Amino acid sequence: MRCPICGIEIEEFLGEVILKEVKRLWRITKEGRELADEETEYSRVIERCYCPACDAEFVMNLDEAKELLKGNAILVDKDAPMKIVEVETEFGTWERIAVVKFNNELYFSDPKQFQIIIKHNETRRMLLFLRKYPIKIKLPKNLDVEEIRVFEWCPSCSRHTYHIKVTDNIIKCEECGHKRWY
Repeated sequence: MRCPICGIEIEEFLGEVILKEVKRLWRITKEGRELADEETEYSRVIERCYCPACDAEFVMNLDEAKELLKGNAILVDKDAPMKIVEVETEFGTWERIAVVKFNNELYFSDPKQFQIIIKHNETRRMLLFLRKYPIKIKLPKNLDVEEIRVFEWCPSCSRHTYHIKVTDNIIKCEECGHKRWY
């Protein structure tokens, strides 16, 4: 996975978890309140990871970081145009999810739930796309996989960008026009 800020290949994140630990039980009467019991209870309040090269802060949980490093997830700019499809879930409900193609595989995201915030001089909002959606979904039969734009690393732009298929084996970066084999 490449850092969206500095472009360096990330082999490992530095992770930070902030825990909340105290639970207080109060006895409340007409006269006032008094502490009845106090327990230590750990719960995660904030999880974040850092790029070891540029210290960019990724507000995401440690499991999401692991999926990114394993190649089971990718980050896409939240404002990038993407294909939105309506899918049926295993529970019989319908959801609108985003789909991108990366390394010739489909990745899925729920734009409302899978937002990752990256802080480094400025704030960037990205979407986490997963190779395997967390619940079972049925893709629509009329979904044309070939029309989904390719999201790949552009050596000219030094970051991931959308590409258009020019021929069967050549793609072109939509931002700089750089062509390469696919």
